Amino acid sequence: MEDKILVSMCRVVLAGVCLLGCAQDDRAAASGEQDGTAGAAALDTDGPGERPDDEPIYTGGCDAIELAEPDSGAQLRMHVDVSAADEGEYCKLVVLQQDINLNGYDGLFTSGSHHANIYTTRYKGSLPTTTIYGARFPDAGEAHPCMTPEALWDTTGTIGFGRDVRRRDERPPAFPQDVAFKLEAGDVVLLNFHMINTTEEDISACFKVNLNSVPDEQVVHEAGMFFFYNPFITVPAAGTSTARQACPITQEVSLLNAFSHMHERGVGAQAYLYDGPSTASDSNEMMQLYDQHDWAEPRFELFGEGLQLRPGQFIDYRCDYLNPDDVDVAQGFASTDEMCQFIGMYYPRDPQMEACEQPLLIGTGNDDGAAYLDCSDANPTDGNAVYGAGHNPRRYAIQRCVTETCPGISAALSAHYACGQRGGTCDTEEAELLAARCD
Repeated sequence: MEDKILVSMCRVVLAGVCLLGCAQDDRAAASGEQDGTAGAAALDTDGPGERPDDEPIYTGGCDAIELAEPDSGAQLRMHVDVSAADEGEYCKLVVLQQDINLNGYDGLFTSGSHHANIYTTRYKGSLPTTTIYGARFPDAGEAHPCMTPEALWDTTGTIGFGRDVRRRDERPPAFPQDVAFKLEAGDVVLLNFHMINTTEEDISACFKVNLNSVPDEQVVHEAGMFFFYNPFITVPAAGTSTARQACPITQEVSLLNAFSHMHERGVGAQAYLYDGPSTASDSNEMMQLYDQHDWAEPRFELFGEGLQLRPGQFIDYRCDYLNPDDVDVAQGFASTDEMCQFIGMYYPRDPQMEACEQPLLIGTGNDDGAAYLDCSDANPTDGNAVYGAGHNPRRYAIQRCVTETCPGISAALSAHYACGQRGGTCDTEEAELLAARCD
């Protein structure tokens, strides 16, 4: 396979589908930039979760949410006005004014929110003035409607989320005391807030969050973010499919949390921990790490002080799809394409491992190595052909060469792929792949 795909390219773009009330003529009022500085570590173990029904609705905006500014770090807030019987999802980008050793967070939002999250982005130094699709956007620092954060902005992961203000007395667990996720002055973070107004009156809503920092001398382990992205997804017209890939663990780390990302045809996402390479056999499967069936609102799986992962293990992640339309769908950057990602915070950080630079490609079809090579020869490719946005029959055909292979040839297929990534001649790898059989 001649394509020289850099998996890190896949960090650049995600996309989403519009929710009720996020039309472009919606308006959201923004108030408050970065306030103050942050303190005690906190993590929300349950996300938005269930809310008590016997307490009043809090609708007084940010003033109604009592959250003391932290001793070290930053407090961020986003205010939106939501019309009666309306629903909307909003985003706001903020430039951090100081370095933060993120050891935890504490977020509260107005009752009625579906969720409130904090994302890291690729932006640095100033707010972006264009979206990922090149559209001019001069007011990213104000609350604005967004289909999902990834539909407009270049996000790289989620570092926290909030809970209903009526759960304000809960104390979530913290990161281990000597672990921190590094944020630098000038980094741009994104606040995301989905608010539902079930009342007959307009309301003022708010998401307020503390990013809690610890001193440099307290940090022994820097946290990183797994960002595993499968570039090979094909969902046939009026059909179903599964995309599967596995990423190796190359050093001893602790996994703190996990979540997934798909688009609207996604009907399920799972991740498993294997003791060794995952193949057609599940004999070396150790445990299920993640399971969810809501593409629009993927849940967070939290592992307390951390789940220990060892060198030689693999995280095998899969996404299931149902396509009701009469057009084939491939992996791509548009909301009409599909994605399959496994994302999770871990420590200590290893930049090469977190990008899954040596993936184990696992097809879910019946083609052997010879059939793959025939398909690849018939559909020559490069990185620009594998990645893109919108319906593209050529991109579908290229990706199908991988997705239609059987799991039994994954080792030979992956070695051939890795050789192509390095720009080698790959004669040995091609011979081994040609001889690879499905049984």
